[in-house]
Amino acid sequence: AARRAGATFADLRYSEGSGNTILVQDGRADKIGAGRSRGAGVRVLVDGAWGFAPTNNPTRDELKRCAEDAVRMARAAAPAVTDPCRVAEVEPVQARVVGKMATDPRGVPLDERVKRLHALERVAASRDGIVNSVVQYADTVGRSIVANSFGTYLESEGARCQVGVRVTASDGAERQSTGKGRASRGGFELIEQLDPEAFAGATADRAVALLSAQQAPAGKFNVIIDPLICGLLVHEAFGHNSEADAVWTGNSILADRLGQQVAADSVTITDDPTLPGLNGSFEYDHEGVPARRHVIVDRGVLVGYLHSLETAARMGMEPN
Repeated sequence: AARRAGATFADLRYSEGSGNTILVQDGRADKIGAGRSRGAGVRVLVDGAWGFAPTNNPTRDELKRCAEDAVRMARAAAPAVTDPCRVAEVEPVQARVVGKMATDPRGVPLDERVKRLHALERVAASRDGIVNSVVQYADTVGRSIVANSFGTYLESEGARCQVGVRVTASDGAERQSTGKGRASRGGFELIEQLDPEAFAGATADRAVALLSAQQAPAGKFNVIIDPLICGLLVHEAFGHNSEADAVWTGNSILADRLGQQVAADSVTITDDPTLPGLNGSFEYDHEGVPARRHVIVDRGVLVGYLHSLETAARMGMEPN
């Protein structure tokens, strides 16, 4: 329908799912929620301009209406576009991906889920000096479809679970808070496999220990960074700057730096969604491009960016 209305490219994303959230705080299951979602969006490219229309009632007729609305929107925007958009052509993919899970959360009774979280929270609260302990849990199970005018049609279904603990310790004069979280593409086995002492107990111990921690001295020092913090710093300070839309618009510190030394020659940075079983792993991205490992920094030299279909076309690269 979008192509008939004049789009040179069109794609559609559909998703539906259900989920639950539970919060246990200071011995009480304070908040329990459940919800369902269903929706779709159609994106089109017309005369170098993007148009987009969403719906939360994705029937066949409504999706056709979205396609036509998106084309009208793009056509209205086209006269104002000074730098026409385009997309990289990729081989179409037809596939169905079913995520692995050992325990479907929908089959776990609500009282069993609450019981497991109470057990985690009790361990966190058992340490002397803990004045507040919170455990939060969420699960989602759903299905999604990505389709485009190249001929791609992808169906994916699966589950995600996440759990977090946050504790606050006090000695009357000082308060310290710390937290820990886990998340995975999978089912309730994330909770079943947690060691309460290693997860909640160790987090509470850290909060208590911080009450007597020394203040760090001021100044410049050589430091050894915990791998978790190193990953966070690389993601926030460098990873977002690797996104090619920010590079294209000049909003990245890495613009015009390809081939240059941007780090010590001992540093290599990769983006790898093919690593199995991790929360950020995937088989295909939201534009239907197969996942693959790619290098951003190779021994200190910037060798690539993170590309969508559009930025790949603009910069003569492959989408990744």
